[in-house]
Amino acid sequence: MRLFRLSILATCLLLLACSEQFHHTYENGAVALSSNEAGRGWVPKWLPRQAADIHLQYDSDTNERWLRFKLSADERVRLSQHLRPMSEQEVMELSIRSPRSVDWWFYNLIEQQPADDGALNAELFFGAGEVVPRKAVIALERGTQETFVYLPSE
Repeated sequence: MRLFRLSILATCLLLLACSEQFHHTYENGAVALSSNEAGRGWVPKWLPRQAADIHLQYDSDTNERWLRFKLSADERVRLSQHLRPMSEQEVMELSIRSPRSVDWWFYNLIEQQPADDGALNAELFFGAGEVVPRKAVIALERGTQETFVYLPSE
């Protein structure tokens, strides 16, 4: 019985270790869009060239992607033209997996009770479909230039 439990534990640890998530950083969108990851489809083609301080994590097993970058107010307006605001109901039903082992992603999407200081305070959007895919979830954090993107598997 003990050997059976150890083999189950070893299998679980092996499965966790096999998940392939990769993290890259880029100075700006122009660099990210010319990277090897862009050539393999991990960097979205619609990423603004003016985006700065870019963090990208992708999971080669699930094809999920997470990005965080900074955008100026003008660039946010340009990007917003390709987005659709989420309704309150859509926000409440939204399920976003977090990337593993990173400190640059938000803790919670919305504040919980009691107040959750790690929660994101942002306007939430889906892609409108022409430039930014409809499945894309974009959060424009209020009071900062931070922009978060979650791209579920396609």
